[in-house]
Amino acid sequence: MKTSPEPGRDSQTDRILIETEPKTDTLRKFSLQFKDQNTENSYIMSLIYPKSQNFQTTKVENHYYFLTTLLAILIIYSLGYIFSYELSSSLTFQLLILNISGICFYLSYFLIQKQLLSILLPEMLQFFYFSISISLILNSKFLQIWIFNSTSSSFSCIFGILLIQATSKFVLLFTFRAFFMTNLLISFIYLALHIPAEQDLLLTLLEFFVILFSTTIETVKFYYLELEYRERYGICSSDIQGKNKEAMTEIESITFSIQQALGIVNILILTSVRYKAHMQELFDILSKVLKAIMTKTNLYEVDMDGITAGMDAEDKIFMKEYVKDNKKPQPESLKSELRKTFELPKRYQVEDLLGVLRQVGNNWNFDIFFLAECTANKPTTTLGKYAIGKYRLDEIFKISESACQKFFEKLESSYKLNPYHNSTHAADVLSSFLFILHQSILFENATDYEILACIIANLSHDVGHPGFTNRFLVNSRDSLALTYNDLSVLEMMHSSLSFQIMQEPGANILGGLSNDVFIAVRLQIIEMILATDMSKHFDLIGKLKAKIVSSPNRPIDTPEHRLEIMRIAIKAADVGHAAKSRDLHIKWSHLVIEEFFLQGDLEKAKGLAVSMYCDREKTDIPKSQSGFIKNIVLPIYESLNNYIASTVIDSDCIEELKRNQSQWEHAHTRKRVFTAKPGSLDMGDTPMLKTLKSLGSDFRNSTE
Repeated sequence: MKTSPEPGRDSQTDRILIETEPKTDTLRKFSLQFKDQNTENSYIMSLIYPKSQNFQTTKVENHYYFLTTLLAILIIYSLGYIFSYELSSSLTFQLLILNISGICFYLSYFLIQKQLLSILLPEMLQFFYFSISISLILNSKFLQIWIFNSTSSSFSCIFGILLIQATSKFVLLFTFRAFFMTNLLISFIYLALHIPAEQDLLLTLLEFFVILFSTTIETVKFYYLELEYRERYGICSSDIQGKNKEAMTEIESITFSIQQALGIVNILILTSVRYKAHMQELFDILSKVLKAIMTKTNLYEVDMDGITAGMDAEDKIFMKEYVKDNKKPQPESLKSELRKTFELPKRYQVEDLLGVLRQVGNNWNFDIFFLAECTANKPTTTLGKYAIGKYRLDEIFKISESACQKFFEKLESSYKLNPYHNSTHAADVLSSFLFILHQSILFENATDYEILACIIANLSHDVGHPGFTNRFLVNSRDSLALTYNDLSVLEMMHSSLSFQIMQEPGANILGGLSNDVFIAVRLQIIEMILATDMSKHFDLIGKLKAKIVSSPNRPIDTPEHRLEIMRIAIKAADVGHAAKSRDLHIKWSHLVIEEFFLQGDLEKAKGLAVSMYCDREKTDIPKSQSGFIKNIVLPIYESLNNYIASTVIDSDCIEELKRNQSQWEHAHTRKRVFTAKPGSLDMGDTPMLKTLKSLGSDFRNSTE
């Protein structure tokens, strides 16, 4: 029989033994038993060893409740004997028969939890439950008169039986079937022993039916609890199995292999006494490796303390200042808390739009086009000033109204008039990001300086965008690609340009920050903007997925953890139009498609290979949009929400994503049907494509 790891180990590495081999663990709902016997055995073992289970079925406290209850029963009934009888052989026999089962149980339970016993554990515990119940029945007043010829008073056995019945579930008895059959047998044994006593038959029948009724009620409760526990266990035990059926990143593959090794080592620890010390040492080493993989920000970061050991103080300072990469400081002094006051002060000339702007962060489908129209195409300036005032960041970081105004105006004017990558898109990304922030655990943990960095990063993430992809810039040997060495060309330019704007007179929005806060804010802005590079997509998603799989909790209490999530959040916001309502999504889709087509036109003119989905004559629009949502956007949102677990994001964003993807897929299917017929429309005739055509016509008319 397979057993679980030793209780008390690090929860991050105790994924328990069941995950070490493939299995079929489909649950039979009627009998509540897994079809695979190994899974069934592992489920029982995870209940016997509550400290080592990984799906939180039972709590250790449940075991303590039963142990305490049993101890109280033994003490109370033993005292009842002592005070009710004279010292005699019958008293000695009664004390022995009552306590021997309890003492044996405590001894066996201790040996089991220390893993010194590993054979027939469920059957052994069930036997002790049966023995203790029978010993309580033998304490009955009627049986004392009948067997021991004593008329002394005593406690009724009913109270003890009902108490251990209520507290023994998932501690001594692990399935509702075992619970029902065992207690049914006990109730009939009670009846069989009491009827020959010929004492108050009515009371005997009444107590029998009380036990029977309690057994029925407790069995029903047991069934539904067991169903919940087993379903939860089945989900958990299938997590690692599913990894074999999908592509894994390198880090996921490594952590998966280490988890398998930990499970094997656990088996050896439990079954091999001879090499137990060596196995324990190996387990600790593997646990340390797994913890390092999942907590280190940079696995290749050098241990400067080890390198500088033995150096004098001045040499140590020199090494750490000039040799170590210091781009990621996390100042200990940053203790500011997020202010939870949201009333915007009467400033920044946005009072007339407060009714509209208060939707930001609360309405996922906030219409940024309407805001752009209301502000004479200045949505970035308006939304930036509103956000700074909304969180009182101007007061916290001494940002003057004039610096705030000038920075956002300069930032907005630096956006080019592209169909898609323009200042309206930047404002929409900030609106989407703030919604994700407010509807998740991020908001409760983020600090003031992180909020400030997020606002600037979102509004700056595409500043100066020329309307072409990194691939085009590199292939055409554009000056930007030469400047940034072909590495994240646009993202490097966006982050650099945003800080260049701050250098202009009167536009330094970060001028009031202390040096350590400025470094932290600058780092976060750069990291978040660089995260929008699609070439980093699978690296970032893979790292987050690996953390989700390998960690039972979701740490977000350090700047490093929050930055990691915020990088995924800005990616989600950047492609967030795909998760918006149908009308908004169609409008944004048209704009991005038109920008792609303009690049394709230029690639043709330059004699370059036309990038995928950039050829206006050959691109299958529904297919391209469906594939983009399915393969890029949906995994971003699902990975993000697996970490932050927001029901609002699930309902408002992920469900809308699935609907939009389904619409595009349906449009693609319809298109193939139509184009299969001679003379049919090339684009099909679905409502979504009709809308897209009309939007395309509107766009052309507006640009002519």
